[in-house]
Amino acid sequence: MQRFFTTMCAIFLFALFYPSFGYEPMRIVHCPSAGIPLNGEVVLDVLSYPEGGLRAGLALGLWDRLDIEVSYGATNLIGRGKINPEPMPQWTVKLRAIDETQKSPAVAIGVDTRGFGEYDSTEKRYEHKSRGLFVVTSRNWIFWEVEVSGHLGMNYSFEERLKKGFSIYCGTTFTLYGRGGISIEYDLAPGDNKAPFGRGRGYLSTGFFLNFAKNSWLYFNLFDLLSNKPQDNPIGREIRVVFLTHI
Repeated sequence: MQRFFTTMCAIFLFALFYPSFGYEPMRIVHCPSAGIPLNGEVVLDVLSYPEGGLRAGLALGLWDRLDIEVSYGATNLIGRGKINPEPMPQWTVKLRAIDETQKSPAVAIGVDTRGFGEYDSTEKRYEHKSRGLFVVTSRNWIFWEVEVSGHLGMNYSFEERLKKGFSIYCGTTFTLYGRGGISIEYDLAPGDNKAPFGRGRGYLSTGFFLNFAKNSWLYFNLFDLLSNKPQDNPIGREIRVVFLTHI
């Protein structure tokens, strides 16, 4: 444990003084923010999640206003036994309708079919449902060397055959020196208020992130901190790596 702690401290100190590169996070933890890749930016996103899950995605920014993403993955990809692929590739289209100014936040609208966690083929939904049709507003503030962003969104998920799809979510991100920080997200998820999907507590999640190399970010996410899932040890752990390039 001591060696692990020493290694993480060394990585953090290296990242703290490493040159920082601009990147607008497109999600708080799971839920979309109003962040959009710049025109011509390509973002490779690789996520490792519970049940041996692995998913890879690509996002393309157009005209500093439009974000197009596609991703695909499977559970039990890491380990033994039968691999369970997602039923089809997942996609996101997000348009930033209003840019942020000194007086007003940014506003984005879009469609997002990318859920998180294991896919339940019987109920036709992900553990954490995709947003479906959504609108989100985001605002940034800078205090000394700390950048603080706030996000508020609402959505209607297409999963579970359009039943109980409405939700409201919010979150905040704290970034230090542009190198690393923490995100906190809460999804009200009123449809997940009964077993086997939830206890009516909503989903509280957090993510720790680090700009560990040029145009590269490492995330460690913790999902369902309120134990909304009616099962033993419901808190999920995810590792996510993001790479940014230009075309």
